[in-house]
Amino acid sequence: MLFNQNFYDPTFNRNQKNRYMNNIKSKSVEAIILGMNITGLHVARNLGRSNILVIGIDFDSKQVGFKSRYCNKKIVVADKDQLLKFLYFNNRHSDHKQVLFPTSDEFVLFISEHSNVLKKNYLFSNPCDNIIETINNKARIYKLFSAYHIAHPKIFSDKTSLNDNLDLIKFPCIFKPVGFRSLQKLGKKAIKIDTREMYKQVALKLLRLNIDCITQELLNLKAQYSAYAYIDRNSNIKATYFTEKLHQNPDFGIGTLVQTCNDISVKNYGNIILDFLKKIKYQGLCEIEYAYDLNDNEFKVIEINTRPWVQNSLPTKAGINFAQIAYSDLLGHPIDVYKDNKMCIKWVDIISDFKNFCVKKDVLFNRKTIFQWIKSVRGNRIEAYYSTDDPMPFVFHVNQLVRYFFKKKNYNE
Repeated sequence: MLFNQNFYDPTFNRNQKNRYMNNIKSKSVEAIILGMNITGLHVARNLGRSNILVIGIDFDSKQVGFKSRYCNKKIVVADKDQLLKFLYFNNRHSDHKQVLFPTSDEFVLFISEHSNVLKKNYLFSNPCDNIIETINNKARIYKLFSAYHIAHPKIFSDKTSLNDNLDLIKFPCIFKPVGFRSLQKLGKKAIKIDTREMYKQVALKLLRLNIDCITQELLNLKAQYSAYAYIDRNSNIKATYFTEKLHQNPDFGIGTLVQTCNDISVKNYGNIILDFLKKIKYQGLCEIEYAYDLNDNEFKVIEINTRPWVQNSLPTKAGINFAQIAYSDLLGHPIDVYKDNKMCIKWVDIISDFKNFCVKKDVLFNRKTIFQWIKSVRGNRIEAYYSTDDPMPFVFHVNQLVRYFFKKKNYNE
């Protein structure tokens, strides 16, 4: 391998090595996952269980996805420049193109920025660059929603400013980072603003840190939903699946308990947004997040993710393997149209969900609420980290949590 002094490549175990060599001999096409976080872990499992060779790449060697038996080759790079060099030299002399799967907004934008170089040796969903940039920019995508008459949360300001007319802002409201780089600086998906004074204080701090945020109304949520979809190279919708977010951590964060949604009105609104994506010629995997707002008694789209989502193994359990569908389409193989079935399945991050529930409900001192939580996570489910055929990511995750707990405890003492 090139750049041996910089790239980290752990020794394969015997099963991984045999599988890797057999795959090379059969000349099947490798899938490269950019980002081996929990999303990357599930993409690796979905592809690996379909006998597709998986190569994982990340900036952090301690990402949980690297512990999966389905990640056949592990590559750690120092930064984006080194990543681009590796991708350029890695497949330059191969007789086939490898398939790229970005699992975070950072890697989505990386591929978009370097698409002209990467498309020579790799296959990936490649709508025109301005679509990716627009969808991943809150201010731009909300303007586009308005142009297509799609309901969305009201925006009071499309950038951080101290000159806004506070009389026009309804409190409480929220500050939301405009794009990935602002989100990276802020470290959270949103900040709730309760008063004018708090607005001025937070806005001043954001301006000093050069963090651009939109000012958005705070929805009175009845429920939150997601529509998962794959749109092929000809802008045809090939697969859909709908879910409801039951628990999340934190309040503006990732779902820790998600289940299948079969409500017709939820599906109809999700299909409206999918038609919008077809009209703007979007291609690839996507997750549409939307909610029912009790203030206006209507559905409103919150955001669109242009990549695999954390719970991407949930529809796989229902028979819709989105990662494999994307892989097959990018290789030019014919794919069927998949529609979600009526099977009710749950996806749960059991540790995070219980921790979050304890904080909210004080369940440690209330036996009744403990049984309520147990009932909420029971049923036909898939777990975030644990899998009987791939247990090491769960072992690694628990070990990391224990280490973090004692490190924090020692620090506080």
